[in-house]
Amino acid sequence: MNINIEGIFGFKVGDKLYIANKEKMKIYEFLTDCIKIHKNDISVHGHMCGLYGNGESPAEYNLKYLNKRYIFKQKVKAERWLANNNK
Repeated sequence: MNINIEGIFGFKVGDKLYIANKEKMKIYEFLTDCIKIHKNDISVHGHMCGLYGNGESPAEYNLKYLNKRYIFKQKVKAERWLANNNK
């Protein structure tokens, strides 16, 4: 099966995404290493930089929230979402 993930989501494996963490009020860089296609959804797996000290922490996020909630392709959009949703 050949799926053009970059055409669908606007990023490819190996790209950097941004995670907005409401609890810590911080934006973290998220380096993607694979995209998982499940029966009912699609998720991205990768490593979040700086979450626990200076190292990288593995994490997985559902792509249905891409550019809508907490996972973004652009840092400025993650910052804007975090500023508007910090209540």
